[in-house]
Amino acid sequence: MKATEILESLGDKYSLQILEAADTPINAADIHEKYDIPIATCYRRIDDLVEQGLLEEYDSELNSNRRRATTYKRTIDEITVNFSDDNTTVELEEHTPDNTPSDHWQNTAQEVEAQHSP
Repeated sequence: MKATEILESLGDKYSLQILEAADTPINAADIHEKYDIPIATCYRRIDDLVEQGLLEEYDSELNSNRRRATTYKRTIDEITVNFSDDNTTVELEEHTPDNTPSDHWQNTAQEVEAQHSP
């Protein structure tokens, strides 16, 4: 994946809106409704973001019309662009889903248990 290709993908306002919406799994129709992105444009941008590795297919579920709808989720949380003499680099920080309260307490219990184990 080239830095210039990623930056070109991110230069589109719709791509940024799609990535914002895809913090949790979401399908193209819901993105279209939420941001009023033309549906064909939405699919083109999703395909481009998947190709760049910034978005991934998460699941396929039946929608209200009993048709399969693919949900998508972003793969990154942070993008850093570094400019140097003849080299532009892009660093991607992987997406980490928010922990639920039960995850937090489970992790805390495991940490306490680990501290008190011989």
